[in-house]
Amino acid sequence: MTALSFVFSHAGKCPLTLQFNGKGGIWNLQNGTLRSDVECGEGWGSGKTYVALLEQSQVSLLGVPKPVDIGNGQQSCTPLEQGIELLGTLIVEAGGTTLELGLSGLNVQGKILTDAVLTGTCGADPAVCEDRVCGQDPAFGVSCGTCAQGSFCMEGHCKDGTPAQEACARFNQDRIALYEGNWNGNVSSCSGGIMDSPWQERALKMANLYRWFADLPPLALNTSLYGEQQSCALIMHANNTLSHNPGQSWKCYTQNGADGAGNSNIATMPAVGAVDLYMIDPGNASTMGHRRWILSNWIGYTAFGSTSKYSCMATISGEGGQMANKSWTAWPPAGFYPIDWHAMSWTNTDQTGWSIQSDTINLNGAQVTITQNGQNRAVKVNSLAANYGSKFAISMTPIGWTTQPNTTYQVSVNGISQPISYKIQTLDCSQSP
Repeated sequence: MTALSFVFSHAGKCPLTLQFNGKGGIWNLQNGTLRSDVECGEGWGSGKTYVALLEQSQVSLLGVPKPVDIGNGQQSCTPLEQGIELLGTLIVEAGGTTLELGLSGLNVQGKILTDAVLTGTCGADPAVCEDRVCGQDPAFGVSCGTCAQGSFCMEGHCKDGTPAQEACARFNQDRIALYEGNWNGNVSSCSGGIMDSPWQERALKMANLYRWFADLPPLALNTSLYGEQQSCALIMHANNTLSHNPGQSWKCYTQNGADGAGNSNIATMPAVGAVDLYMIDPGNASTMGHRRWILSNWIGYTAFGSTSKYSCMATISGEGGQMANKSWTAWPPAGFYPIDWHAMSWTNTDQTGWSIQSDTINLNGAQVTITQNGQNRAVKVNSLAANYGSKFAISMTPIGWTTQPNTTYQVSVNGISQPISYKIQTLDCSQSP
C-alpha cells in the first residue's frame, strides 16, 4: 500500500480531501483541498476549491501497516484493524485569507487490507511525544503534558525550579547554538547560494526566544520565502550596503531580491547574530521598526536569507499563521528580562530606548513614569512612526541612569485611553538566579 486518500465532510457538504503517499512506513501529505459551499460557513465562495499550502502545513499520519515476517527475508504489511489517526495543522489559502485547520487526533475508523509484500521492512509507526513528557511535540504539534507546580518544562522534560530559573534556563538553552552557517554563494557569478535548514532554524530560535519573553506565540518558517530572502542578502552583499529599495543598476539585482528587501529586516551581519542587532535597533530612533516587527501581532511566519556578511529576515510578508492579539507589548518585557541581552559591544538598549507598541491603544502623548525602589528614573519619551510592525509605539530613553541586573522596575503609562502598568525584573543569567 503506497497511497491513502481521506475525504471529510459535514453531512456530505464542504468536503476536505487529504491525499498521502507512503514508502517504507513513512507517510507524507501530497495534496489537500477544501471545496466550499454554503455549509462551510459565512463568507466562503460556493463551489470554489482551496488548495492546502504544503510548505506551511504539517500533517502526520499514524497507524501505518505493521510488518509481519513471512520468511526468506520478506515481510507483509498487516491489515489496519484499529483505524488511522491524523495529527498536525493544515494551512489553506482561502480568498486572500489563511485558514488554519487543527487535526488533533482525528480518527478514521475501519479496516484497511493490503496484500503487499515488501523486501525489508514496512516501517514503524512514528511515536507521538516520544521521549517527551511536557510541552508540544514539535513534529506533531500536540501537547505532551504539563509539569507540576514548582517545576517547568525544558526540551520536553520537567525540571525543578522557580519562574526566574525557568527564564534563565530557557535563555541559556536557546542561545547555545549562536553560530552561523557556511555560505556557499558567489558574488562574481551572482549565485545566492543556500541558507540551509539548520541555519534557518538557529536564526528562528533567536527570534522566537525574544517573542517567548514578550509572551507572544512563536513564528514559523515559510519556505516559500526562502528564495527572495536569499536573493535579498546577495544584493546587499554584492553592493556592500543596505537598502529596502535597491535599484535595477545594483550588482546582482533581481526583482525577487528587491521584493525581499522591501518586505524585510536587513542587516550588515549574518542571520543568527542579526536578530540581537534588530532588537537593540540602533540608528532607527524614529521607528524602531526592526524590533517592532519581531514583536509584532501582525506576523506568524518568517524566513531568512544570509551570506557571510549580510542577511534579510522576512517581516511584512510574514502575515498569517499563529498571529498574536496582544493589547500591547513592551521591550524590555513585562516580567523577567535577562540583562545579558541588554548590550552589544558598541551599543545597548538604554541608548536606543525601551519601547511599547500597540495596535489598539493610541500611545501618542503618553506620559511615562519608571521607578526603581520607589525612586523615579527620568526618561525621554518619543512617539514612533506608525505601521512599523504596530499601529502605535513609543520609545523611552533613560536619562542619567542605566538598567541594572537583578533589579525591579515599575513602568506606568498614563494620558492614554487605556493606562498601562507593568513590572520588569532583570536577571543576570550568567549566574544562577
